[in-house]
Amino acid sequence: MTPASSGDAAVTVAATPLPAPAPPACCQLPDGTLIELETLEPITSARARRGDHFRLRSTAAITVGDVVVLPAGIEGVGEVIHADKARSGGKAGELLLAARFLQLDGRTLPLRGMQLGRSGKDQSNTSAAVSAAVGVFGLLVQGGEIVIPAGTLAHAKLKGALDLAPLSAPAATPAADPTASPDNAVSTQPQKE
Repeated sequence: MTPASSGDAAVTVAATPLPAPAPPACCQLPDGTLIELETLEPITSARARRGDHFRLRSTAAITVGDVVVLPAGIEGVGEVIHADKARSGGKAGELLLAARFLQLDGRTLPLRGMQLGRSGKDQSNTSAAVSAAVGVFGLLVQGGEIVIPAGTLAHAKLKGALDLAPLSAPAATPAADPTASPDNAVSTQPQKE
């Protein structure tokens, strides 16, 4: 570029690349959004201890409108909050579980509000009746243990609001071509998950 004459200043223009746009965060899931979960391994009051972790997974996609923002199948971690074995005298086993978080693309999604608790069959009345009839042998009546099989469904809630980018956009509907023949018709099939 040559400097212009008659008092005009020389102007140099440098081409600078524009930064790539950030992916759009289309959707905010509010605090308390309900997430359907399933346990991925069996948990039993006979072996579980407070603080033990177990694997879980989301079972349903979360959508905003037609846009999937959380897919089904996101894995995470739950924790044993309380566990107590069944005991003699008919005392039932106890088990209380909580969901802690899901992991999505290196991001931790904290959960709250899921408490999957069950008690075993209480046999204390049977134990008392047997004790009255046959003496101390009634104390040998064992209460029932809790067994939560893999695949047990529960619900938890998101802990805090969450901004997410869409994972899939709604399918575009092709515009009708007035010149198209029936032999060129386009059909769409629902996607299977």
